Amino acid sequence: MTIRARSVADDKHNIRDPLTSVNDCRVFTNTLLKKKLASYFLTAGGLKGHALQLEQQLVRLSKVEDKDQAIVVEATASLGIN
Repeated sequence: MTIRARSVADDKHNIRDPLTSVNDCRVFTNTLLKKKLASYFLTAGGLKGHALQLEQQLVRLSKVEDKDQAIVVEATASLGIN
């Protein structure tokens, strides 16, 4: 995995479907960690609304089926998240 591949992220207001492919899940995870989650704590007075947005993204990811779990595991492992 190249540094470039680990750094690719979507616009924080238009995050792709995490269950389409390993690459899409990798970008989804990167976007949440590097753009979305970071912005939640940098916006004064916006934590409650941002927490709801994070919950909505996690609900999207929670729709993973048995066949899709490998996508999530591979994508997360390739980002070096332990």
